[in-house]
Amino acid sequence: MSGELLQVMLVPVCFVLAGLLGLRVGTPRSLAAALVLTGACHLAALSLSGLAVDRVPGTVGWHLLSQVLFGAGFACLVWIAARFPRGGPPNRLVTGCFGLAVAAPVVGGFAGPSPTVLGGGGDLRGPVLAILPEPLAVAAAVPLALLPVLAVVVFAVRFTRADRATRRLMAWPIVGIGIVGLLAASGILLGPRLPGVSDAAFLIGAPIVPLTVAFGPVRRRLLVLTERTTRLEEDLAARVAELEESRHRLSVAAEEERRRIERDLHDGAQQELLALMAHVERARGLSDTTARGEALETVAELARGAYATVRSVSHGVRPAGLDDFGPVAALRTLVRGFPLPMHVDVRGEESRRYSPEVEGAALSFASEALANLLKHSGAQHALLLIDAGERLRVRVEDDGAGGADPQGRGLRGLCDRVEAAGGSVTISSVPGRTVLEAELPGELP
Repeated sequence: MSGELLQVMLVPVCFVLAGLLGLRVGTPRSLAAALVLTGACHLAALSLSGLAVDRVPGTVGWHLLSQVLFGAGFACLVWIAARFPRGGPPNRLVTGCFGLAVAAPVVGGFAGPSPTVLGGGGDLRGPVLAILPEPLAVAAAVPLALLPVLAVVVFAVRFTRADRATRRLMAWPIVGIGIVGLLAASGILLGPRLPGVSDAAFLIGAPIVPLTVAFGPVRRRLLVLTERTTRLEEDLAARVAELEESRHRLSVAAEEERRRIERDLHDGAQQELLALMAHVERARGLSDTTARGEALETVAELARGAYATVRSVSHGVRPAGLDDFGPVAALRTLVRGFPLPMHVDVRGEESRRYSPEVEGAALSFASEALANLLKHSGAQHALLLIDAGERLRVRVEDDGAGGADPQGRGLRGLCDRVEAAGGSVTISSVPGRTVLEAELPGELP
């Protein structure tokens, strides 16, 4: 096999290797298949044409089959041009080109002498069976020669009509063709004076176009991944900022709650305990049994009041019933004695337990939601739904005036507490119906 033929076979080999490599790096399968088919068809065509040149028996048949395979390889180029960079099955144009690649050589083979692919003696160009007018032989060879031109035209038309992002990807093969053109020009200009330049230019340029076709779509995927990564980073940054803001609001709310407890203890329980101590001292100094009994009754009344005050203050921190009986029982207790008609709907397992953070957040949510209902809604009826399933869901609903502001201070703090426990809050408020619903994760304590 001549060195010239080996050099020519390098191009289809590069197409095959580029297609196989593209399958490994994420090139669309249809484009990778078209690259492999292009190279494989041309390799087979060159081999069969070599058999014809070497005058192997069946020369005319080898020559005809080589033309069919060359045409099929050029049709694959049209396929690449029509589907780059996203890939896809052959369209009608490509299917027609494949049909032409088969029909044209057959017509030529039954018309008369037809041009060989790699040249050769005249005895290699005879017809299979001359039953058609001889001019059809030359006419049939023209479409085959025009298939690569058609591929360029299709690619150029699609490039002019494509969006900006697709043009950026389609520019890769164009740049590759430009580089190959520069290498070919350098080989032609410098080859006569510098031996080996032409061969070096050919070896460098042969893989460029198939590689740009194979890796162009991969760049598209990288761009998509980059855009998704950027969006994820932006979403993460926004989430971190939201969490920091929520943590700040929780810190402020916790400080306000601490001050409230301190104020309630100072203004309530502390004063009552001081009064209790004073009455105990007074009772100790009394000798009259009746007066001492009255003083002790006053002491008992003050003790009951101090107990109720301390119990009221501690109830806002974490009710004891929550730890003892669970969230469903604690929520039932919360609405006991509620001043509006209240319907309680419990679903799931009433005895189910969750993590302390989730249970505390659920009770805090319901308590704040009911407090807002009494203060602002003007409702006549209320509903408390407790769904103790895989996730803990608490919903407070009323038939009030609506208009709840999700960005209001009360509702914002309510949302912060639920979100800090890993849950989410849904707020819907229209005239005649307001729904506040918290959904919390179901991790076991």
